[in-house]
Amino acid sequence: MPRGNAQQTIRGAKCRRSKPAHQNVHRRHLERGSGSVLAVAIIGATVSIAVALCLVLAAHAANTRAQVAADAAALAAADTASGRIPGDACGRAAAIAAEHGATLNGCDAGRTETFVTVSLDFGWITLTASSRAGLPDSVP
Repeated sequence: MPRGNAQQTIRGAKCRRSKPAHQNVHRRHLERGSGSVLAVAIIGATVSIAVALCLVLAAHAANTRAQVAADAAALAAADTASGRIPGDACGRAAAIAAEHGATLNGCDAGRTETFVTVSLDFGWITLTASSRAGLPDSVP
């Protein structure tokens, strides 16, 4: 078989002639450092996901805090409106909401039930929660 042919026959099987040594060295030189780039990309993606997860969890915690503030303010206003605690029902609800770091937005206090709406700032987002306290609906 002529020497310039890319394939040789050895005992009836075809095999490819290996590339010259200088071509393999050149290819390895081009791929050098690609593992570092991949590692940096994986670390960057992991850190991005962790930061996003922390922000979502912090927003959930702030939303829960706003709901707790609304519940506590509604209960305090209901106690005051029913006469168990002397004072102004909505004033008491505002004080309880402030203790929880929230602002009272709305208060409708009646003798049998109270509706309260509070807001809480979380960064540039304002979270709003509302709550009702009073007698069950089945009681006339």
